[in-house]
Amino acid sequence: MAAGWQQQHGTLQLRDQSVHWARLKKTADTEQLGSEGAPLPLILLHGAGVSGAVTWGGFLPHFTHYTDIVIPDLRGAGKTHFPGGDERAFTMDEVLDDLEALMDEQGIERFDVAGYSFGGLAAMLLKARLGDRINRLTLLEPALLERMDCEASVRIREHYTYAASAIREGRTAEEGITQFLDLIAPKRSRDPRVESVAIKRLGRRHEGFAHALDCVTQAIKHTDREALLARQDCVLSVVGGRSPRAMREYHHYLGEAYPAWRYVELSETDHSLPFQKPRQLVELIERR
Repeated sequence: MAAGWQQQHGTLQLRDQSVHWARLKKTADTEQLGSEGAPLPLILLHGAGVSGAVTWGGFLPHFTHYTDIVIPDLRGAGKTHFPGGDERAFTMDEVLDDLEALMDEQGIERFDVAGYSFGGLAAMLLKARLGDRINRLTLLEPALLERMDCEASVRIREHYTYAASAIREGRTAEEGITQFLDLIAPKRSRDPRVESVAIKRLGRRHEGFAHALDCVTQAIKHTDREALLARQDCVLSVVGGRSPRAMREYHHYLGEAYPAWRYVELSETDHSLPFQKPRQLVELIERR
């Protein structure tokens, strides 16, 4: 993934899933350790349908504080598969079970988490499940927190269901992926090269991507958002400056309403912000 890191890769074999992971370590010098000692491991959770390596690879050259990073492939993406390699539906509880089992298998008791989109929702739910095992939380345009009106958010998720169906069942996966992009990033660049890269990225495992969209939709329908927010602590949320105003306004509200919540709007970015400004995002994640 990046020079300067000692890299380990492996697969955690669970009953119904082979969970691929990468763990990267570098030697922490005394300047990095500071007065608080060694930093906790950082777990990076990617968005729907795009592998951890693709999502976070551009971040690795810029980390100076974190020296131990775990990057799993979540269900439906990368090298994580059901037995036999077929694509099947899955639930968010199963995703959380995978992550908890991976942290236990890696011997990681406490850790920080950064999650993007689907991974951001997973990060919040994992925090609610594991409590103090998770210290700091960074959320990059997390699913569930897209607008103040929670009922409207649930209704809008039906459009993501249509996009997921089009990805699986349409004439081409590209049609459904474009529907998804129109929903999640309506003000994105329409440059043909940029659009082609995004569609190709999401189409590598298009059926797994569609199942991940459905997983998020079902999780949102069955999650008490206010109760979930009450269980979050030490949160940084980042939203793109070209993302929908409703999302930016809601995250601004969260930053005002919750003492342990900090909000940053990252200018000149949309929902693809991890691929647009990785260096700036690392600076935000590491800011003490």
